[in-house]
Amino acid sequence: MGLTLGETLSWAARYLPNKAAIVVNEQGQPRQTWTYAQLDAQVNRHAHALLGLGIGYGDVVAAFLYNTPTYVFTMMAAARIGAVFNPINYRLAAQELAFILEDGKAKALLFETEGADVVQRARALTSNTAHWVYADPAPSANCATAHLELLLRDQPSTAPDVQVHPEDACILMYTSGTTGRPKGVVHTHANKLAHNAMMHQVMHYSREDVGLSIAPLNHTAELHTSFMPKLQVGATQVLQRKFDADDALRLVEEEGVNEKMAEFINPIAMLGDQMTKFTTEIGFKGMQNPDEVGAASVDYLRVAGHLVFGYLFARMAQVALRQIAAGNSDPYYLGKLQTARFYFAKLFPETVTLMRTARAGSKVLMDTDAALN
Repeated sequence: MGLTLGETLSWAARYLPNKAAIVVNEQGQPRQTWTYAQLDAQVNRHAHALLGLGIGYGDVVAAFLYNTPTYVFTMMAAARIGAVFNPINYRLAAQELAFILEDGKAKALLFETEGADVVQRARALTSNTAHWVYADPAPSANCATAHLELLLRDQPSTAPDVQVHPEDACILMYTSGTTGRPKGVVHTHANKLAHNAMMHQVMHYSREDVGLSIAPLNHTAELHTSFMPKLQVGATQVLQRKFDADDALRLVEEEGVNEKMAEFINPIAMLGDQMTKFTTEIGFKGMQNPDEVGAASVDYLRVAGHLVFGYLFARMAQVALRQIAAGNSDPYYLGKLQTARFYFAKLFPETVTLMRTARAGSKVLMDTDAALN
């Protein structure tokens, strides 16, 4: 019999109880950390809260949430009781949200203050969803039928007595629906753990990694290729509620981030008005106006997205290489760096020197030498 997602978290809680699992470090707010033992306990409390609502095996629990601890707690809680977690893009309009809730037959939806107005309009368009759970500590929104804080009160931190099997469904992801209606894609526990194993092999994730979730966890790129595989190996993961370039750089420095999302995605919606700011800061003033370089707007956004994420990647590589130079880190896998030459050579020349030294001592694994040429 194979493992389930809930069992992999139990393993980390048993063998790495004091290891930091989730970190939230928002400017102006107290830094929060959950160890793997604390994460496991929170997941159990959320699982009992869901059971108390009458949610059980095969029921769909939707989340209209940003990158928050509640998102993680609820996802793993659903997995632990045999329910199906349905992450929904928090940028959707009310009609789009209502369609997914109806199509996926969600029994409950968790939401927060930001987005409550969309949820209120969506509720008028759907009849399947019984529970509208407000997840913020603030007073409940008018459209809520339950407050998560109250549901969690006095819930036990022990695991619920529910049998879950590897072939059971655990996540329902919807496609973007760019050419038609979004379509639900069902993932089983076995599917997700097989994908985790593939990412472990490709990305060399380890418990020493400190990751930064800057892309939305409701997207498969962040959730499936980065967050979940790292959670299984016992890495530390810093949650950025929603993307902010300046804040991401601060988190890299303050938290010692040495790993980020496996795939360089096209973060058009994440950049917003920070695009021009970043291209200006790193010397691409001639690219601020797409017309000046003869590029379509979407191509310009792709270039700007690459600049931002490449810049972040170079900063994280620099942090990791400093740890290696000080003897405080195991060999570090930098992957495919043929696109990183500009960032290392022009922005962080120290990184090139550190990398060459580390490679000479077989402390860094790379797929190419292009970044050093």
